[in-house]
Amino acid sequence: MLANDPRPAYPAINESDNELYEFMKAANQQRFIQYDRPEHLEMRKVMYSYFTPKSMEEWRPLVKSAITELLDEAEAKGEVDLMRDLAVPLPVLVIAEMMGVPA
Repeated sequence: MLANDPRPAYPAINESDNELYEFMKAANQQRFIQYDRPEHLEMRKVMYSYFTPKSMEEWRPLVKSAITELLDEAEAKGEVDLMRDLAVPLPVLVIAEMMGVPA
């Protein structure tokens, strides 16, 4: 959901959720990924230590476990939509774990 991306949302947003989508799109415009240098670089420096190769390696078991769980759920359903069943929930699960949010 990039501020300057002219493409429609994928997966498509239900009409009943358009108001919430527009709210979130506006909120996301404040995130550092939306900024250009030098502001982006300064914000990135703050986050860098959390995403070094060493710190990411520590999360490998969690990520592998989450992928296995999500793919097992998709297999049980007998179908998979990679966006819906893997690409969207995976980062949410990992970030929630990083933040200490209970399962």
